[in-house]
Amino acid sequence: MKPVFDKFNNDPAKGPFEIPDHIVGPDGKIDDSPVARGALELLHRIKASSPDIIGMWTAARDAGIRINPVDNDANGWLFSDPHNLEYVRLTARRNEDMAANILSVLNQPVKPGDPPRKGLAWLGNMHIADDGHGIDAEKPALQIVKEELAKSAEKTTTFFTQINSRQSIASSLFALTISLDRPVAVATHGKEGSPNIMGQLGMASIATPALPFNLDSWDNVIVFPVR
Repeated sequence: MKPVFDKFNNDPAKGPFEIPDHIVGPDGKIDDSPVARGALELLHRIKASSPDIIGMWTAARDAGIRINPVDNDANGWLFSDPHNLEYVRLTARRNEDMAANILSVLNQPVKPGDPPRKGLAWLGNMHIADDGHGIDAEKPALQIVKEELAKSAEKTTTFFTQINSRQSIASSLFALTISLDRPVAVATHGKEGSPNIMGQLGMASIATPALPFNLDSWDNVIVFPVR
C-alpha cells in the first residue's frame, strides 16, 4: 500500500484519499499480484464500512503528519488467497514486521535544526500490550519498539482504546461508551508507578484464557462514546 499512501501524502492539493485501480510500484510498473489486489480490496472495505478511518488519515495529513503503512502483507493475502502459505507465514510475524517498519520510519534522518522525529502508531490494542504477551504468545509490536528506543533513552506512551462495537461488548469499559458524552482518557498507574484502580481492571468483563490482560498493560485508557 505504500505507493498509495505516498501519493496521498505528497498531493500538493491535499485532495481526498483515492483508491487506485492498480498499485504501481516504484519502478512504474503495475503490480497485479494477488497480494496487491487483496490490499486494494482491504482499502475498499475500509472505505465502505469505516469511512472515519480515512477521515482520520486525512485530518492527520492535513495537520502535517505523514501517514506510513507499517503492517506486513498478511492482510493482502487474507483478502486474496487466505489458504496461501505466505498468509500463514506473514501472520505469524506481524508484530515483528510492524516493529521493524515503525523503527525504520522513526530512524529516518531529520534535517539540521529540526526536532527529533516523533511518531504516533495506530495499532490494535493487543499489538501494544506492555506485559510480554501478545497474539499467539508473540511479543507485541510496540514492546519490541519500546525496548529498542530505550537504548537511546527514548520512550513510548500507550493507550488502550475502547469504542462501542459489537465486538467489544464484553470489554470492561464498554458501558462507559454508552454513559459518557465526550472522549475521556485516564492513566492506569499512580504517581508511584503502581497500577491504580483503573489499571487493576481486567481487559474483559468476563475473564477468559485468551484475554489475560489487566488495563495496566497500557499506560492509559481512552474511551470514545457513541456518536
